[in-house]
Amino acid sequence: MRDDDEEEGATRIIDSERLRAATGGDALREELRVMETGERDVRLHRMRDDSAIDTGAYVAANKQQRVRFKHPRFEHLPDRDGLYELLGALDEGGMGEVRIARDPYLDRKVAMKLLKIDKITNPLNVERFLREAQITAKLDHPNIIPIYGLHAESDGRASFAMKLVQGGTLKSIMADVRAAYDAGNDPGHWTLRRRLEVALRMCDAMSYAHDMGVIHRDLKPANIMVGEYREVYVMDWGLAKTTGEPEEEANVTAMWAAQRREESTPDESVRTQHGAMIGTPLYMSPEAAMGDHRVVGPQSDVYALGAILFELVSLRRLIGATEMRDVIVRVIQGAHEPVLPYCDAYRIDPALVAIVERSTALAPAARYATMQELGDDLRRYLDDEEVAAHPDTGTRAAQRWMAHHRGLTFGLLLALVVVAAGAWIYALLQQNHATLQHQHRERQISNLQSTVSARAHAVDSQFLRFQLLVNRLAVATEQLLSDGAIQEGPLYTAAAFDRGDGPPDLKPSSLYRKDISLAAPVFKLAPGTGLEPLEPTLRRLLPLRAHFESLFLDSRVAPVAVA
Repeated sequence: MRDDDEEEGATRIIDSERLRAATGGDALREELRVMETGERDVRLHRMRDDSAIDTGAYVAANKQQRVRFKHPRFEHLPDRDGLYELLGALDEGGMGEVRIARDPYLDRKVAMKLLKIDKITNPLNVERFLREAQITAKLDHPNIIPIYGLHAESDGRASFAMKLVQGGTLKSIMADVRAAYDAGNDPGHWTLRRRLEVALRMCDAMSYAHDMGVIHRDLKPANIMVGEYREVYVMDWGLAKTTGEPEEEANVTAMWAAQRREESTPDESVRTQHGAMIGTPLYMSPEAAMGDHRVVGPQSDVYALGAILFELVSLRRLIGATEMRDVIVRVIQGAHEPVLPYCDAYRIDPALVAIVERSTALAPAARYATMQELGDDLRRYLDDEEVAAHPDTGTRAAQRWMAHHRGLTFGLLLALVVVAAGAWIYALLQQNHATLQHQHRERQISNLQSTVSARAHAVDSQFLRFQLLVNRLAVATEQLLSDGAIQEGPLYTAAAFDRGDGPPDLKPSSLYRKDISLAAPVFKLAPGTGLEPLEPTLRRLLPLRAHFESLFLDSRVAPVAVA
């Protein structure tokens, strides 16, 4: 049963004179006066329950013919005839019906919502209908359905024209996505991101509405229209509450609660007498489910949008119960289902889970303070930024930074690779250089060893030559001392060299670093020894001059070749 359907056998408002004739009492005059001025609704069954009229009068009055109700706010409404041409039925609800109409002047089609003919006798229905039109018309936002005008029908009904949206409700879209996943198919363009973008448009619309002092109170997938070009519209503002009008709102709520008591399904809007509960149980905030309208505010809409967000993410309902009573109990207790993906085709980010859980928190203070905060967090998630409901860890912050700065990250990684490659190449070069140096040192050592060995061999050879020369000189000296004749000629001593009267061929020698003579032998006398006693011996040794000349020539050191 739709939320706005009349209770079976509901009493009709009838003409005041016929009511007086049927009841015959004066107790209703004041109530009739109030009814005729349109100040508030007066229903016969309410009068009967209050003992204002007896059962007989109630039955008699209920049988009277219905008449058109003259609401004062209808007096100056323009007639719809001539402005719009009704074409055909589009949808129907409890309070009204929606038809397609054409604007002959602008040559465009619009949606025309009309108050049902059997609802116009109830002033509260009319008041609610006018209120919905006025509230919706004041909300000028791209994601709120625009109202083009309010009109009076020739049969006494009210109607208003609004934008015709070609598309479907969010409820039907989610059903299609579930069906696609159940069949093992891809959901098409309705991916998780696309569904979240719809929620973001809803956040923008409701943030604007809250700033304008309007609370929707009945947000649900069935009240969200998505056009063929993905335009999103928040619809059905019939249960909206405006801030700053607590007394009026209390009166309207009380009258609605008294108007009906009916069994509804959990996903339908209900207005029950118990606690004046208003809204749709599956998307109703805990405070609204308890009927405490003093605390029903913007955060109640935040909860409802969070429940819708839960469905968009998991494609399941926030509350798993099916019976109305169980649903309401679980809403009040905050017994929600876990946020899990509908299938293995996608995963749910922990940050998104945190956004859903915060928006559907049991206590209003634990939710997002405003719809703007919810929208900002959702937008940050879609932009891959840190969300307030789930702060980043150090690792996640670094990953997010790299994802947001791909070019810079690539450049840094490239630079890091270049530096690493350079360091590796430098290390290889250093290692190669060290190897070359080691090899060079090894060659130097080997060469040095060869040189030292060659020089040692050369020195040994020189010493051997010198030894042979000295031995030859010694043999010649022994022969001359034993068999040599005394020779004539000058005798030169070392002292003569020092006096400067040495042999005439005396010349400086770089090898011996002094003056030498190759033609005359030089005798060095021991200290304290005279020349005369030794002169005969020395003259026998004068032939050694030839041996000394040969000795000097043969003792020259040849250069040593070094490899």
